[in-house]
Amino acid sequence: MQKTASDSLCASRSIEDACNLQEELCWKRCAQLQEENITVMGKVVSINKGGIMVEVENLRGFVPMSHVPSVRHWANTHLI
Repeated sequence: MQKTASDSLCASRSIEDACNLQEELCWKRCAQLQEENITVMGKVVSINKGGIMVEVENLRGFVPMSHVPSVRHWANTHLI
């Protein structure tokens, strides 16, 4: 059986649709957590003098350093 360009395009769209669905479910889960006023822990994926990038429910977001007081001192003394 020979693969055509449309077969590859369909496979790409299926992967993209699955990724979009997963992202939508993550956003819904985060909205539910916020609605229920649940505190979540995220994984810090990077830090700079302005703040930190965190990952929660497979979503990445920026948290300003002013919202992370326990990290502020460490960040100011360890950044180049």
